[in-house]
Amino acid sequence: GVDEAEALDELVRVGLQNGYVFLTDQDARAPGSAHPLAVLWDNGADALAQLEQEIRVRALALRRFGVAALRPGASLATLEDTLVPLYLHHRFQLEAALRQIGGVDFRHALKGDGQTASTPVPVERQERALRMVLGTLTDEFLRLDPRLLARIPPTPPGHPSTAERFPRNTGQLLDPVAMATVSARLTIDGLLQRERAARLEHRGDGRGLTFDGVLQALVDQVFGGTLASRALTSIERAVQDVAVDRAIALAEDARAAAAVRAAAENMLQRVRDIAAAGSADQELPAVDRQHLRALTRRLDAFLQRRDRAPTRVPRHAAPPGSPIGERGTH
Repeated sequence: GVDEAEALDELVRVGLQNGYVFLTDQDARAPGSAHPLAVLWDNGADALAQLEQEIRVRALALRRFGVAALRPGASLATLEDTLVPLYLHHRFQLEAALRQIGGVDFRHALKGDGQTASTPVPVERQERALRMVLGTLTDEFLRLDPRLLARIPPTPPGHPSTAERFPRNTGQLLDPVAMATVSARLTIDGLLQRERAARLEHRGDGRGLTFDGVLQALVDQVFGGTLASRALTSIERAVQDVAVDRAIALAEDARAAAAVRAAAENMLQRVRDIAAAGSADQELPAVDRQHLRALTRRLDAFLQRRDRAPTRVPRHAAPPGSPIGERGTH
């Protein structure tokens, strides 16, 4: 005695009133996906509050991490297998936070169902997300305790390999700078993602967050202390290289919007001027001046198109992350 179509419509109506949203993998998997809720592997009802929580968990776990985590008789080298997902513990919630920047809350709406087709994420939330995401590029966040590094030896002969290993430029030994570049690239790739950049560039009304604003915030975070006559750490220098490499790639990306490529090139000009001034600062250590001169030469080469300014930093891919625990070989 029930009309099936009417009953189903009522179920949908009640679901919409209760805040249910229909989204699919198509809305979630692509790096440039716009919906702030369509994210794989994130947790919590609020992406930003949860990122704060995951960062606290990561910091606490890294402070406590050590030999006590191993079973008796286990090789100390296996500490690295546990360190990888711990060091990158924030990665999935980071992606959820990045979705707020240039994010658009849309619905697969039907005529008459009362849903709003699309609404940009409020600018205050986007700006908060940007501040939080940039915090994952600091030396404090990326640096590992040297005492922890000293506890992890190279893998012994016959030790089973897994995909959850960090790349390295240091031969057999764990490379803390390469680890930092892996984490930093997750953040910078997300900030300079071409579809996200185009949404910020094209959908803005002059009052919200713009792609130029994102780029300026990135420059301030990564290069802001370069002219302060303060020695840079090896991690800070590496993050600067990652930022330049990624911005060059975006400026050369034929699939990116022309306005996005122009904004990236303008950012690189600003960085070039910062690096050139810093390289002449005699109060900076020689290693920093050398680094900044190299950046200046690379950026001159790109901006003047004398050559293609090839990428300087090795393209270290992040370990797979999901599903954790699968064994494999390199």
